[in-house]
Amino acid sequence: MHGHRERVGRRLQGLFRQGGPGKRFVYLSWGVVDDAGTFTVFRRAKLMLDGVPPDVLGRAVESGMLIGRVGLTDEKGQPAVPRCGRR
Repeated sequence: MHGHRERVGRRLQGLFRQGGPGKRFVYLSWGVVDDAGTFTVFRRAKLMLDGVPPDVLGRAVESGMLIGRVGLTDEKGQPAVPRCGRR
């Protein structure tokens, strides 16, 4: 993903970027690979990019890498809601 500075914020673009302006996200997908090499998704989460602080996002765009932590379970140990970020 790459970005361009705009008057307000950044315009994010790239192969895996989803969503419209101000609602960008990427999917984190879980799945299995069978013997033929086919990947089958069984769960995915939307990682909302508007939840990334602007200074962190700016450094990520400059370096080409964004590293984050995603909690995968809720307080009861169940799978977390499949959407992370500000929405």
